[in-house]
Formats: sequence, C-alpha cells, structure tokens
Amino acid sequence: MQILDNNKSKEIEEVIFITSNLDSHNISNISNKEQEEVNLQCKFIFKDTQTLYSIALKDLLYSLLYTAYNNFLFECIFTREVSDNNEFHIYIKSTSTKILNFSNYISEYLPTSIDFTFVSIIPLDLLEFNTIKELVDSKTLDIYNNNRLKIPNVKELNSILRDGKFSNISLFIEIIKSDLNQENLELNIQSNPNIIKAIISNLAIKLLESKCIFLQRNNNIIGISLLPQDYASLNKENATPFVLFADLDSAQNFLRLNQSQKNILTSFEKPFINTNCKEIFFEEFKTYNIFASLSNDLILLLLLSYLKEKYNIEYLFFNKNMIKKDIQPSLYYNDAYPNIDNPLLYLYSVSEEIYISHFRKNKSLLEILNVNKCDNSRFIAFLSTKNDSAFLIEYLDNDSRFSKILNISFECDLIKQLKILNNYKNGNKLIRNFIKNNTDIINKWNFSKNDLELLNIGDIVDIPPINNISNYTKNINISNNLIDIFSLISSILDLKTNVLFEANRCVRDRGPRIDYKLKRDGDFITIDYARILRSVMSFQLAGVEHELLCYGVVDSLAEFIGTLSSDMFVNYGISNVFLCGDLLLEQCFLDKILKYIPKNMQLSLPIIGSVDYLA
Repeated sequence: MQILDNNKSKEIEEVIFITSNLDSHNISNISNKEQEEVNLQCKFIFKDTQTLYSIALKDLLYSLLYTAYNNFLFECIFTREVSDNNEFHIYIKSTSTKILNFSNYISEYLPTSIDFTFVSIIPLDLLEFNTIKELVDSKTLDIYNNNRLKIPNVKELNSILRDGKFSNISLFIEIIKSDLNQENLELNIQSNPNIIKAIISNLAIKLLESKCIFLQRNNNIIGISLLPQDYASLNKENATPFVLFADLDSAQNFLRLNQSQKNILTSFEKPFINTNCKEIFFEEFKTYNIFASLSNDLILLLLLSYLKEKYNIEYLFFNKNMIKKDIQPSLYYNDAYPNIDNPLLYLYSVSEEIYISHFRKNKSLLEILNVNKCDNSRFIAFLSTKNDSAFLIEYLDNDSRFSKILNISFECDLIKQLKILNNYKNGNKLIRNFIKNNTDIINKWNFSKNDLELLNIGDIVDIPPINNISNYTKNINISNNLIDIFSLISSILDLKTNVLFEANRCVRDRGPRIDYKLKRDGDFITIDYARILRSVMSFQLAGVEHELLCYGVVDSLAEFIGTLSSDMFVNYGISNVFLCGDLLLEQCFLDKILKYIPKNMQLSLPIIGSVDYLA
C-alpha cells in the first residue's frame, strides 16, 4: 500500500488485521528503521451491519481506542460513522511505526466478527484528513475510561479462562442470586474471587446430579443438560440438538469442520452452525446432524472449562428461551453481551467463507426475489425441501418479468415411474435384475398383482394381492417439487432415514454420477425423472454403499444446476445466478453447488431472513 508524506511516496507492507473472510489476524512487521520517522494520515475502514453485535463490538473498539490513544500518543485520532454505506472509520495521524503498532494492538485485542469486519486501510493527504476532522462530531474516548459492566476483549477473556484470574470477572458479570448464596453476592465476588469458583463448582455438581439445570442470563432463561434425551424432553419440536462445546479443540474432536466453520465458530457472535458429528459419536449425540456453538457467556465458558478439566466433559446440550412455569434457575446474572431473543437469527450453514442464515420471514418466492434484487437479468434456481421448485429467468427490461426455464411437475409415485422406466431401452431388464437382488423390498412397495404383471416381474415374486388396482390409479400424487424425487430414491434403497441424511454422512468429495437429463414433454422442457431412478438402481446393483450413492444424488443435482447456469450464459447471455431455498442449508448440497456455478458468472445468495419462504 502507498503511504503519502506530502509529495513523497514510500512503500510499506500492507497491514491486514481483521479480515472480512474471518481469517486469523496477520500483521506484517516493519524492520526498516528509516520508516519510523514517516509521518502519515490514514483511514481504517470497517463494514458495520448495524446489528446488536456490531454495536457491542464498536463499544469494545472504543475502549481499545481510549487505551491506544494514551499508550501510543497519537498526534490525532478520531472516528466517524458512515451510515450511507454502513461503514465505520478510524482516522489516525501519527508515525508509520505507531500506526503499525496500533494495528498489532487491535489485532491482538479485538475479536473477529461476522457483523463488524475490517475492509481496508487508505492513506490520506493532510488536507483531506483535516477537512474530514472539521466535519466529524466523534464520540469522546474519555467516556470509556470507567468501571461500567462491559465486554471482555480477547486478552481479558484469555486471562479469565486460561490464567484462572477469577477476580477479573467482576468487571463483566453481575451476579444477582445463586443457590449457593442468596445475599451480598456481588460484593463477595469483588472481594473474594473464590466465590465465583464455588458457584461454578456448585453448578457442575447440580448438572452431574440432575443432568439438567437452568440459568437466567439477563432476561433469558436457558437450559443446559448432559444428555441428549434431556434436551429432547425440553424441545420436542426440534429433533436436531443445540450443543455448546468447551472450546474449538473440543468441537474439532467431535465434529467434521471445514476452516470456514472453525472461523465462524470463534467469531465474536458465537453463532450456532449446522454441522455433522464424526461417525463414531453418533450414539453419543443420537444423531449425525447438530447445531454447534462455542459460548459467549462467561459463566458457561467457566463451567465448560471446569467440566472439561475435572470430569473430561467437553460439551453441554443447550436450549434457549426455555418457558416453563415451574422452572427455578440455579443462577441469576447479568452481562453486557447483546440479548438475542431468537437463536434462529444467528443460526447458519457455512461453506467456503459463505454463511447462510436459517432464519426466514418471507411468505412467497416473489417476496424473496424482491428483497434480493439484482440490477441485471438473472437465472434463479429455487430448491426447497418443503415448497415447490422453480427455475426461472428474471428479465429487467421485458414486459414479462419471469420466464419459466423448466416445468417441474411429475407423478411422485414409484410404480408410475417404474412403468415409464420399463419402456426404456433395457429398462425392463434393469428392473428384473433389481427385483431379483432385492426380493424383500417388493413387499414394502405394496404393488398390486397388476403392477407386477405390467412390469413383467410377476414370475419373480409371489405376493398375494389385496386387490388388482395399482397404487398409482388409486392415488395420483402430482408434485411440483424436484426434491420429492428423493422420497422415491429412499423407497428404492429402502432407507430407514432419507437421502439428505445419508448424503451428509458421506466423507468423500465426489459421488457416482446420477443422470439428471432434460427432455421435451409437449410444449415444456422437463427433467427425465425415470432416468434418475435408473441411475440409482444401477449403482445399487453395482454394490455402491447407500451413503455414497445418496451423496452422488445430491452431488449430481448440484452439477446439473451448474450446467444449467452455464447454459443460461451461453444461450441467453445471462451472467447472474441467484440461488435460494432451504436445500442450501444442507451441508452436502451447499459445499457442492458453490463449486459447480461457473466462475465467469456472478453468484448471489439470499440475505438473512430470505433463504426460503414460510410454508
């Protein structure tokens, strides 16, 4: 980066300390002594999403700026809120060495964040610097030199957790009431750090005895437990458990995490992420799929640290906003962290520095498209596990705004699709071979005698017919959701779970190729659904394990959408792709679709609240 000193130009190494992609801090050191006397003016730019967390993080930054101002003796430092483009600026006038030392200082003390991220450092000439200074009415840094309840910075947090300095906790936590001591707790904690140790020990004993306890943090009551069945009894509506891990090392021991997931887990916001546990821990969690987090609650952090050190317990099951009349929390306390009432606001699926919120508030696909506007025509692929699929072109300069690319409409009935497949070349042979090798599965399909005869497999199996009317003629199920084909695949493979569950279990990076091919059906272009089933049956006969085969189903679907996107560019000149629908929240699909969208196309993903619409 170029640093200007009047009319002279000198180069120093670029300073990167809080990256927008949540990477670890990386500060370049300057060894050239001559640069120590370079006087300069510069602007540090942060992206500010104006959430409760970003506001809290700015408060923490202000306290750091107060310390930096006194320690580094800058000639001038001030801040500016730029609401037009959601930016926060720090302006500094000093020597290059002091500014680099300041960068190091911020990188060591300020947590990485999702909602408040570093963008760049820009050099300013003296005239521009002074002009901005005259316009800015900045906060006074002096107001942060007090003992109010606040949020610990990185060094302070490490001091409390790793160095065992429990006396420091009184700066950040106000204990209201505890089972251990009902009176004068706040004063006792300030004068005797052993009190907080006793509280943590007491909470651990209660957990071990009852397996479940409740805490009231600010205005929210949370439940924590040792066993997943306790969690299930507290939250029956959601089968996927929320799990708090003691630290990142513990999370990595139990979970399959990519680097982006690790980065977002350790961010200031400490969101829950949708991820998968390792195969050997299935019985421990009673599921492969969990919502995992590291806590930003000092009490829970100390409790987890204590449980890990003393009992080798590395995680707790968690439930937020517990509402139950007979609940008596074991501890009441306040801290300065933002009160987020709805955990879905900070629940993400993460892949390759992309994070997609599970929260949804829109009521239709059109509403989703309106809140995710684009300046150019775009290809839209909407894939949902609950709502109808859509493959559209949205034109901005056309009277007809939307053009349907694919007609998603098929009979979601296994016998109907097998009858179609039976007429394909060698289709009847495939079906016969499949039934010969899977004679036990035909009973679960509940085909009638007529069905068996039409498929020419009546001589292979002998099923006493309930009647001679096929399931298809009794119940025609027309689906407009492409993902419903997964239910037919589940029937073919006789899965006890489902395709997405099995696909998420797979640890390989590429699955067998499943044929997602287009065909003309009257005036429409549609997908050849029977061909998809043909691929699945062929690989099953070849002995491909179910989780790898299911991964191939999802992998090939992502590749199909990538190819379709490329066709939009080649045939229609459309260079923008917008993906939405809750299939993006499935790790196996999200990881693959990001790789298959052509690099020469601009990919857009839904903003928070609009991944899917409420059914």
